[in-house]
Amino acid sequence: MQRWQRSVHDALEFAFTIVGTPIVKGSFIGTLMNDMKDMSPQELHGQAVLIINMVERVVTDEGLAYLKAYYGRELRGGNDEKLVLSVLVEAAKESSETISRNRRGHEKLIRMYFSEDIPMSAIRNEFRCGLPRANELRKSVFDLLDRIATTADGAASQVLHEAGLIIEWEVEDGS
Repeated sequence: MQRWQRSVHDALEFAFTIVGTPIVKGSFIGTLMNDMKDMSPQELHGQAVLIINMVERVVTDEGLAYLKAYYGRELRGGNDEKLVLSVLVEAAKESSETISRNRRGHEKLIRMYFSEDIPMSAIRNEFRCGLPRANELRKSVFDLLDRIATTADGAASQVLHEAGLIIEWEVEDGS
């Protein structure tokens, strides 16, 4: 049995949530999501792994790290936290228009992007700069992560649509 997704966002959120939950605990997930009552935890897990494997084939390393951080919540104590951060920090350092190669500073900016509560004063202290420069660095890293997200989401969307896992909804005009 196949679970159909309404959007790529739903498909990726479903996949990373299921894969991040042990199969033994998976039985409670079906009660949270009404349309999955007829699927066993093993079937849910298999479908989630299938979605992630399809996406892994077409997405770059940076894109996969972004998806794991965004959907898999890897930056909040996940199994691949160090790897995900390492890949994203290297991408930020390489694309940075600045001379700064401060790993800890870039890591804090990446964590800030993913909604971790980090004050700008901590960024200023890491880079040893003033507020305008810290804001410029933040904008640079945030723009990079936005580009990575757009590319990764586009590739994931294409592969999931081609596989027929996304339901296309047509909205009727109410006039």
